[in-house]
Formats: sequence, structure tokens, C-alpha cells
Amino acid sequence: MASTEPPESTAAPPEQPVEMCRRAADIHDRFNIAAITPLVSLTVAAFARPCRSTDVTLSYSTFTYILVDIVYHLLVPRIQPSFFRFSTIMAHHLVTAWLLLHPILHPEHAHFTKYCTIVEINTLFLTMNKFLKWKLMQFGFYSTWVGMRLVWYPYLIKRFHDTMIRWGATPALTDYNYCQVVGSLGVLCGFNYVWTAEVVAKLLRNKKKNAAKHSEDARELLKVEEEENKGSAPPTVPDK
Repeated sequence: MASTEPPESTAAPPEQPVEMCRRAADIHDRFNIAAITPLVSLTVAAFARPCRSTDVTLSYSTFTYILVDIVYHLLVPRIQPSFFRFSTIMAHHLVTAWLLLHPILHPEHAHFTKYCTIVEINTLFLTMNKFLKWKLMQFGFYSTWVGMRLVWYPYLIKRFHDTMIRWGATPALTDYNYCQVVGSLGVLCGFNYVWTAEVVAKLLRNKKKNAAKHSEDARELLKVEEEENKGSAPPTVPDK
């Protein structure tokens, strides 16, 4: 008689959602390494030998990278760990693209781009650390996060403000170019501080959770010791 059990499938089992997210995030990290490394190299070249053609090339290259990354996020949103992170990353990219349009449309300000893309050194440290797990990469990430995203970017607001004023812009909401440059940079700074607060809050939650777990383990251990003491016979005094 033929067996009624279904034959074993030779096809590979479908990926679980978590595995798919990790695989998508891994592909995105590899894409970032391949795309950001040339951007960082162009940024270094733009500082080493100031040249408008290099600044313009950097502006167009960065704008292209941002657009490609926006499309990738829309197609594979699961690369981000939460909807909050996904939405803030998308908003960040859209604001960045708007900011980049200024040096593209006004080549006399093409040098603005290199002052901003220097922060991609931090992104490169972050991505490389995911693969290499070196202490140096981790140190590089945290130090450049604080130095570039939390200190350098706020300084750029003042620098770009002064440049735009000399250019003839007016520090008002009605001035499109001023809002595009200084306003966008202010928003990007805000995102950097929001992500910093998010990470710090997560670290504090984990610390609190670990402390609670250790406290619970200590209570369980004490309870076990008390039970053992109750079950043991009292010590006898030897007859003299």
C-alpha cells in the first residue's frame, strides 16, 4: 500500500521574518561600505586639494547615494529595527536631499557638501564595526559620533549662516535659500540628538533590566538557601 504521508520537500524552508530582516540589513550594510567609501575618499580629496570640480562631483555623488538609499528603504523597510527609526531615517534623507540641491544649483556653494559629508566617516566606522567587531572601530564610531554629529554639525549652522548672510540671504522663514541651507542643517542636527537620546534611553533600559534580573536571581538564591536551612537538622550538642 502506498504511504499516505506527504513526501518530504527538498525545497529550502522559507526564511523566518527575523532572518529576512537580518539578511536585508546585511545587504544594506555591504551597499553602504561600497557606496560611502568613495564618498569619504572624495571628501578627503576635496579638503586636500580644494577644487570646484571635485566639490561639484561630491555633491552629485552624494545626492545620487541619498536617492538610491531612499528607494532601497522604501522597497525593504525591514532593514530598520523599528518604524520610528525607519521614519526618522527617511525624513533625514529627504532633508539631506533638499540641502544638497543648493550646492548643486549654486556651484559657488559646492564646498558646503564636503563640510557635511565628512560625517560619513562616522557612518563608515558604524558599518565596518558590524563586520569586523574591532575595538578600534567601536572607538572610532563613538568618538566621531560625538565629535562630528553632536559638535561639528551645530558649528556648521553658524558657519553656513554667516556664509548665507554674506551671499545676500535673509535669516527668515520667507527666504527659501536660507531655510534650505541653515534650516535643513538645523533639522539634521535635531535628528542626531534624537538618535543619541534613543540609544542612551535603550542603554538605560537594558541596565535597569539587568539590575532587576540580578536582584531577582539574588532573591531566588536567598530563598533556596532558606529552604535548605529549614530542611536541615539542628546541630546537636555533644554530651560531656
